Amino acid sequence: MLASLFVPVLALTAPLVAFAAPVSPASSLEERAVYKYCADVSNVCDWACNDGYYRKDNKCWWSGSSSSSSSSGSTSSSSSSTTEFVSTNNNVLAASGVTKFTGTNTGAIASWFRTNSAQDSTNGNSWCWFPYNDNTPGIAISLNTMMSDANWDATAARQKYCGLEVVVTTPSGHSETLYVTDAFDDAWVRTPTSIDVVFNAFQKLWGGYTDNKNDVIQNVQWKFTGRRSEQYKYAGAGN
Repeated sequence: MLASLFVPVLALTAPLVAFAAPVSPASSLEERAVYKYCADVSNVCDWACNDGYYRKDNKCWWSGSSSSSSSSGSTSSSSSSTTEFVSTNNNVLAASGVTKFTGTNTGAIASWFRTNSAQDSTNGNSWCWFPYNDNTPGIAISLNTMMSDANWDATAARQKYCGLEVVVTTPSGHSETLYVTDAFDDAWVRTPTSIDVVFNAFQKLWGGYTDNKNDVIQNVQWKFTGRRSEQYKYAGAGN
């Protein structure tokens, strides 16, 4: 029964711990302190930018402006900001050696999860090594399938799959462009192609509001577009 037992992210990630160091460029007067976190049992740590900033070129940039000199300088919403940093390389799947979930995936069950919830075993930090929240346009797909495509190397699996863009379509015709931002514990993967969708994105697919764990969408289709989001790639900026 698909009730409240979904575990979309492994309990390997640790909560974000404040790390009081500014990130260059230091010329900005705005605070760009980062967070340090350790994401696996090897105690290898990484960092992420504060809310309101995104990570690019090993620096934190204010999300209200672009680091590119060709930017119009206008403030972007979170959704347009995500689109701005999506790679246009349509060969990203082949270049990354992705061999699973290619083509159109059918027969999927779409469930939902919150990104910082004891009920869902999440803590605001995804398997893909970045902070996320319930506004993140993300999905989790089978952990074992991703791992098997990377010779059971977790880092390689993250590099292959995190940030891949997908188009998800429901039988009722609702369609959303989302990104692989987490791993779905296979204890709760009811069909090989099943997906766990971040809460707010699920509401759009559902066509209304629900917080009932028994509400899932049957016979969903989804497909990789061949693009990868820089924001949601392994150790990207996240949300």
